[in-house]
Amino acid sequence: RALESDSARFDLPFCTRPEQPSPLLRNFLEAAAGA
Repeated sequence: RALESDSARFDLPFCTRPEQPSPLLRNFLEAAAGA
């Protein structure tokens, strides 16, 4: 369940500030979507 824990940990900061996605966050999401 390591992946589930990581996902939950990542989702928290993302959901708290969806109006201000950081460049690193955007790159991470785009890379994940592309993969």
